[in-house]
Amino acid sequence: MNIEQRATSTATPDQVWAVLSDLDAWPEVLSTVDRVEREGPAAPHGVGTAYYVEQPKVRRARWEVTEWKPGRSFTWTSSAPGLSMTATHEVAPTPSGGTEIVLGMHWSGPLAGLLGLVYGRLVRRYMKTEATAVAARAEE
Repeated sequence: MNIEQRATSTATPDQVWAVLSDLDAWPEVLSTVDRVEREGPAAPHGVGTAYYVEQPKVRRARWEVTEWKPGRSFTWTSSAPGLSMTATHEVAPTPSGGTEIVLGMHWSGPLAGLLGLVYGRLVRRYMKTEATAVAARAEE
């Protein structure tokens, strides 16, 4: 199952990236995130860095960064018995000088269909809220 949400910001890609990539600050920026806890010592964000993320109505999950392209995108993955999740976070310049924010979620595994039925609407709402909040914070 795949979900994608987009938002447009008048901020530059660098301004949007600064907000989107500051994972430690997500609880301050995103109403959909209660807590982000980095696993291990504080280090620069990048491939192999792992985080525990707590969100309302969703179980605590460990997410590990699998791709980090500074200024452009990052991808992280999480898994549970019967389920693998991949979330993408991208920024791209628009012709008008602003930025398009693209958030994606892919679920796979035997429980992906069930998860989509149970949590699909909530995840879509969270992702739309997150894209919009990142855009707004970058514009401040």
